[in-house]
Amino acid sequence: MDDAASQGPSLADGASRQGPSLADGAAPSAPAFLPARAGRENQRYDEQGRRLVAGCIVVREQAEGGERECLMINSSKEPTKWIFPKGGWETDETVEAAAVRETLEESGADSEIVRKLGWFGDATPACIFEAKLVTLHDSWAEVGERKRLWMPLSKAIESCKHPFMAEAIRALKDSPRA
Repeated sequence: MDDAASQGPSLADGASRQGPSLADGAAPSAPAFLPARAGRENQRYDEQGRRLVAGCIVVREQAEGGERECLMINSSKEPTKWIFPKGGWETDETVEAAAVRETLEESGADSEIVRKLGWFGDATPACIFEAKLVTLHDSWAEVGERKRLWMPLSKAIESCKHPFMAEAIRALKDSPRA
């Protein structure tokens, strides 16, 4: 990934860029969730009119010498395909907050950002972060629409619906651990 990709797209509004086992491994809970945000009226777009998105690759360590795993969810449009949580970056939040929010809405995983992996994708630029799991909830905004699964990073790369997601997971897998 080159420096231009890690810097991200230019924002149209001039905003800052700051700012396979079943899924388990953290204390499950069942808080009351607000519904997932919907609509695109508050979405951010770059100078080329491309919608900007943010997401997290939630990673957990495996026992002695095992490959790290990441939390994958099924695509809402193609339920047999796997993706990691990501979605629109809105005008009232930082890119980091958008990534954490989308991860919670789509997978039920409260997560903490470890580091920024960079910007991936051309048609819809996506700022992707490595994150660690804080809490995995039994109930979440999209529980009726999504399945979730822990996958070894190598299997997740092969299973990704989108090439830019495979590229992001590969960047995570090939980089030194944070």
